[in-house]
Amino acid sequence: MIETVQWIESVERLAADFYAKAAEKFGNDETLAAFLGKLHEDEELHAEMMQRIAELISGDKAPPRSVVKLTPETREQVEAPLRALASRLDAGDATRKELWEGVARIELNEWNDVFLYVVELFRERSPELERMTARMQAHIARIEHFLHDLSPEERPTLDVAALPKVWEGKYLVVEDNPVVREFIANVLMHKGFVHAASNGSDGLDMLRRHFFNVIVSDIEMPVMNGVRFYKEAVAEDARWKGHFLFMTFDLAPDREKFLNEEGIPCLLKPFDPRELVAAVERIAQARDEAM
Repeated sequence: MIETVQWIESVERLAADFYAKAAEKFGNDETLAAFLGKLHEDEELHAEMMQRIAELISGDKAPPRSVVKLTPETREQVEAPLRALASRLDAGDATRKELWEGVARIELNEWNDVFLYVVELFRERSPELERMTARMQAHIARIEHFLHDLSPEERPTLDVAALPKVWEGKYLVVEDNPVVREFIANVLMHKGFVHAASNGSDGLDMLRRHFFNVIVSDIEMPVMNGVRFYKEAVAEDARWKGHFLFMTFDLAPDREKFLNEEGIPCLLKPFDPRELVAAVERIAQARDEAM
């Protein structure tokens, strides 16, 4: 298993090197260079994820046995297109059209069955691995949106939108009223996996065990209210900033001031379910773009 994971890490680093070189080659186009630079950062993160998985395997008393046999043919099938693209880039022959085709092919080659198998096997081993997996999905969405905005003549023939998802989205609902909690969970179920907690303390425990794209929380709750929940969450990990959506019947002036200062959106109850979905989608999209 560890050999397979280390091979995937090496492929991710090959892709990272390609994107770094491409960003340098097309440096006269600031928008394109910034996009390629971000893809370089993404691939470095993917390699780091594989490194962490390898460390997990090394520390396991009974590490999982891989069902995948890593053959020279599999290695060559994935690595050869990457090396060929890098060679074209080094020679200075790669056109913008070839670059787009190359980006799509790199992702299709990376997102191979072996890669998907390893991610599926390990992504829920820790909140950090879940966060990294969510960033992988955001990486593909970033490429898909960028390529979609190209002219039809420039657009690659390969479609990255057809790639299987490694992350469907995970949402946390924190609400003390069980009927309201179930209602909100049901509204969000079509967007991905929904977890629920009855107060901020239980919600905080959930954050320690899982990554969530969006956290929908009531403000006034027993045991631990929403504001304290938020403060303790970001004190433990500042990356939770930007993931929260609050809801309440009555927003006191001091609460409103706090939310404005922190930039936390808030829905006033009662609200239309479509308002909730739209607010959650805005937060999820903003977090994907920031990842």
